[in-house]
Amino acid sequence: MIINNYKLIIMELELDNSWIENYTKNIETQSFFLIEPLKYITIFFIYINKNKIIFYHKDKVTIQDKVIKNLKILNLIEKHKNIQLKQFKLKEILRFKLNINNREIEKFIKNNNKNKLEKINIYKDIYFEDTINIFKNLPCLYFIYELNENISNNRTSKIMPKKHNITKKYNKIT
Repeated sequence: MIINNYKLIIMELELDNSWIENYTKNIETQSFFLIEPLKYITIFFIYINKNKIIFYHKDKVTIQDKVIKNLKILNLIEKHKNIQLKQFKLKEILRFKLNINNREIEKFIKNNNKNKLEKINIYKDIYFEDTINIFKNLPCLYFIYELNENISNNRTSKIMPKKHNITKKYNKIT
């Protein structure tokens, strides 16, 4: 009888840990929808020739104060214009961004909204807005390069006229 009472007392004294588990689950799901600044962005470098992708690679670039400066963009363009011993020219820069407020997610899903790629001017800074934590890997840039078939060596060659060996015949007047 004492043993049974002891077991009952122990069972009553045991803590109910389920509320802790529920609380951590709620915190985790809420953290998905917290708005945070972007720390880095993925840039895709796509190389095309006659409307066919011949090569691509991606790189991550850190973002400082929600912006990528135009000087950094120009450096990236110059750095990645030669690939596989071929020279490419930048055709365009496109940005994909997903600007959804955490209160508008259901509306976004129900409306089946389609986001578009936005054309970016290479001479201006690129700004990025804070985004929901779950979507932080989605914003990206696409650098589209096209094969430069009109490559000139920019060398000036001097054209020398040909010398012809011409002998003149003089008619003697006698």
